[in-house]
Amino acid sequence: MEITKEIAEKIINSRSIVSEAGVPYKGIEVTNVGFNDANGEPFVWEDTEEQYAIVSLNACTPYQLEQAVEEFIAEDYDSASNHNVSIRMNVDKARELGKGTPCVLVMVERQTEIDGVDTTILVAKSITPVASVVAKKATLADLLAKKSATPEIKNDSEEVVDKK
Repeated sequence: MEITKEIAEKIINSRSIVSEAGVPYKGIEVTNVGFNDANGEPFVWEDTEEQYAIVSLNACTPYQLEQAVEEFIAEDYDSASNHNVSIRMNVDKARELGKGTPCVLVMVERQTEIDGVDTTILVAKSITPVASVVAKKATLADLLAKKSATPEIKNDSEEVVDKK
């Protein structure tokens, strides 16, 4: 699917900005759970050969947002929409997640080199899925139909009262 300017804008606008380490951010949702690389090979830790998953979230750091804006201005909409926080996770735990799963995200600071400069960056430390229940929806038509289906009610004195 081609990422248009409008789609890229919508994706960037949907990201929550996470800018502090050690703070639990609520309302972060899973956008993708990946178990394989572009060649279809499973992700594996180099030291243990154990498989892992990459969980992508609808959040970005200020640095990622800045990169997205620069690429958006350059009309590279595919790249602009791909800046988000992700975390490596145990495969079994990742299988419990799906697109839209609400989580609490905690970030941590790490030292890394960017363009030859030692830099402090924010990376995901942990995500915790939040237990949730799908809320019921009602339509006005259903509610009105229920009201009109019960034409009378009894009050405390056992008199019949017409609801109309």
